[in-house]
Amino acid sequence: MTRPSQEPRGCNLAADLFAAQHAAGRGRLAAVVDEEGAWSYDDLAGRAAAAAGALREAGVRRRERVLIALPGGRDWAAAFLGALWAGAVAVPVDPAIPVATAEAVVEDVTPVAVVSEDDSPWCGRRPLSPAALAAGGEVAPAPRSRDDLAFLVMSSGSTGRPKGVQHVHGAALAQVRGCLRGALGAGPADRCHAAAAPWTALGLFIGLLRPLGAGATAVLTRRRPGPRATLNVLADQEVTVAAAVPALWDQIAAFMERNPEAGRRPWSLRAAVASGDVLAPAVAQRAGAAIGVDLLDGLGAAECGDIVLLGRAGAAGRPVPGVEVRVVSDSGRAGRRGEPGRLAVRAPTCATGYWRRPEPSRDLCAGDWIHLGDRAVREAGGLRWVGRADDLLKVDGTWVSPAAVEACLATHPAVAEAAVVGRAAPSGARRPVAFVVPAGGPGLDAPTASALVRHVARALGRASCPATVSAVAALPRLPSGKLDRRRLLAPAAPGAAAAEHAGAAAAAVG
Repeated sequence: MTRPSQEPRGCNLAADLFAAQHAAGRGRLAAVVDEEGAWSYDDLAGRAAAAAGALREAGVRRRERVLIALPGGRDWAAAFLGALWAGAVAVPVDPAIPVATAEAVVEDVTPVAVVSEDDSPWCGRRPLSPAALAAGGEVAPAPRSRDDLAFLVMSSGSTGRPKGVQHVHGAALAQVRGCLRGALGAGPADRCHAAAAPWTALGLFIGLLRPLGAGATAVLTRRRPGPRATLNVLADQEVTVAAAVPALWDQIAAFMERNPEAGRRPWSLRAAVASGDVLAPAVAQRAGAAIGVDLLDGLGAAECGDIVLLGRAGAAGRPVPGVEVRVVSDSGRAGRRGEPGRLAVRAPTCATGYWRRPEPSRDLCAGDWIHLGDRAVREAGGLRWVGRADDLLKVDGTWVSPAAVEACLATHPAVAEAAVVGRAAPSGARRPVAFVVPAGGPGLDAPTASALVRHVARALGRASCPATVSAVAALPRLPSGKLDRRRLLAPAAPGAAAAEHAGAAAAAVG
């Protein structure tokens, strides 16, 4: 087998990663496991070298893009790291991606190869199978420069159109020494699992790169994340550190409440993180009680390459080691305490821009800093996330955070889940409108809607009161598990009840 040199030529993220673990004497420790078995660090290095050889035999050259359309597991890890080993640019995507979206991605990134289990043409390209990658002849890692592109994370963000978030080889080991290692103390004794698809930022960074950088074991799965499947992985694989989107943690808590036997299985979990969306304090408390450890709130983004703020739900978070954060006002100055501003991050894990999108890239990158589309406020204990920049509303001169209203609604016994978005009134001003999944079944009567508005008024004030409250069967979500706010703003929200209780705010608090 081609062992990674302790000093690989140039700068290659995959080779540097394996060289560091091999030099530390961890080559025979488990690097990745899935339902079908385990590979050591040396095994995975050999698989990456073979995959790189197969890609080169298929005509892939340095800097060319390779789509990884696999469901997850060890084969996915070998394909992703093999593309990096070959000096190509890895682009993980959902193997079940809609045809129109797939065509848009292919047109955008112009891949020269696709890795897929489906042998039918993938947007006109004949795919390579995982078996073909495993049969490749092992090659030495391609030397890369620090500024060479390593991989793209295809993020839809708030626009719905996928865009490639660029991450370069120069981040190398800094790219994998993030939240798990610095803030949660993950190391070789840990088994880490991100219950998220591997083509998402959470699944890629926390699910694969961070554990490998810490010398830990990355627990992978081919199955789509769900409460039963995730609980089985946590128990069967003796996971010690886990991460998931808040919605999945809430579903896990509900499943364990309905199935008490699930909580009686042996557990090894010592740390749990929610990231990728708003974590309401009520969800954190419910999920923490169910899984037996405190559920921490982590703020990250595909552009950050990691979780950058970590703390308790609904409270200020602190930057993880190696990360600097600040709040920037709309005028460009440092935000005053309590004043919402744009969140800026400086860290070695940050992206360098968006693939073939110069204007958004200039808006994102400012020297060593990136400016996210998230808003935050400075408080005594750190920074508190208050929502996306385009989500915040100014109502009667007061800033209103939809995330805060959602968290407030979620504490009412009549509400199972809540989402709040801004909708333009006839006057042109945007007002908060609420969509709730009723806890007691379908439908929401006017007295209950009014009670919900009063509940918000007492906790947050009149400006935060929803102008309307609608019942929905379920909140629409993106494939990543994040709330799909664009669909809620559509003329008819998916699953919305026929009755929308308009004017409830005036009736309830007038």
